[in-house]
Amino acid sequence: MDNRIRMIATFTAAVVLAGCGGGGDPEGGPPSGKSPSGQASAAPSAAFADPPTRFDTGRPVTIPAELRPYQYQTLYGSVPVAISDRVAVTTTRRGELAGTDITTGRQAWKVAPSRKLLGGTGSTQPVVTTLQGRRTVLAAFLTEVPGQGTTPAGVAIELIGVDVSSGGRVLDDVLPVPRDSGYEYGGGGPVGIVGVDATTAVMTWAQNTTMVADLATHKVRWTRYGFDPVGLDGGVVAERTGDGPEYRMVGLRAADQRQVWASDEIGGVFVDIAAAGPGLFSLNVKTGSAGDWGTTDLHEVRTGKPRKHVKMENSWHCRFDEAQTVLCYRGEYDGGVVGLDATSLETLWRLPSEGRIAPKVTAFWHGAVYGETSNGPVVLDARSGKDREVEPGAAPLAVSGYGGLDVLDGGAWTVYPPAR
Repeated sequence: MDNRIRMIATFTAAVVLAGCGGGGDPEGGPPSGKSPSGQASAAPSAAFADPPTRFDTGRPVTIPAELRPYQYQTLYGSVPVAISDRVAVTTTRRGELAGTDITTGRQAWKVAPSRKLLGGTGSTQPVVTTLQGRRTVLAAFLTEVPGQGTTPAGVAIELIGVDVSSGGRVLDDVLPVPRDSGYEYGGGGPVGIVGVDATTAVMTWAQNTTMVADLATHKVRWTRYGFDPVGLDGGVVAERTGDGPEYRMVGLRAADQRQVWASDEIGGVFVDIAAAGPGLFSLNVKTGSAGDWGTTDLHEVRTGKPRKHVKMENSWHCRFDEAQTVLCYRGEYDGGVVGLDATSLETLWRLPSEGRIAPKVTAFWHGAVYGETSNGPVVLDARSGKDREVEPGAAPLAVSGYGGLDVLDGGAWTVYPPAR
């Protein structure tokens, strides 16, 4: 079984962080809302709520098809988009990084890799962070390195950083993939950015490969094969290694891949790891025995130590609301939802309980839990678990103060602004 990492948190799920953006014309020419120099002009006023709890479904904004990913799958209520205030960032069908003003549906900016994309790389998940004091969105692409003379063709990761507000390049690093990696030229999957801080980016792609890049020197620090990275915190990269049923978690220093910690052998046939909030990863282990649905624990990335046994069967998925709360949940209706304090990880509330059902969670942001039940969309309070709004109008998959993004039947991406 392919035990792929399911990255859910401030990066791989719906990423919603602070920033700003302007409008633009999706089809080239002088962008609407921009000066001739290309700098964004003052954006028009728009409805804003932090967090939004009701959406105006009568004023939908459509994200143009050419600004959406080439291919994607929703995973535990996430789509490959990073929303920073007014700007939704995606990788387009052409492999470009594009920013769209979610209040107008217009292109704000578009940036493409400088090298030819490797075929079959798919859509990558953008990640928003702060670099050089600027709100920056990062995306990584597998690209071709042409052969020359007796040197054969190769592969490189191009790591692009773009100022979310202006669309200006902050970073454009070409990071060679070692030729002894066993990487099969001509195929592969999207590059995932597992973790990033002021000086380091951790990436992964096909064949369970980890690459750690230095954002200051613009060079590769190290590459490692046969490891599934799951997070970066305090200069330590947490990874899974081995083959079932002999898995093990290890912590490696991002600076030089020196081992910092290692777990005992994990005696499970199926091991599912995922980012679970700031400095945390979740570990779900199943033995494969009949009736064994496994249990989920939260561990520290820096030390590998368990922080919280969620005491829930099957694989539970946790994310941070960028405020005070970590939410762990199952994917289906009434599957279960638990709110945890982000500092202590103490349980704040749990559903289903006391005659109440649990929603199917779609998004989680700034103290609001968005989801669906058999009664329709609902918004819960992240700290109490109580119903905050029973008629929100929509159950978005990604949220900012300027609206909630949903994927409609047929694949259309629609943003509903906050109800005034």
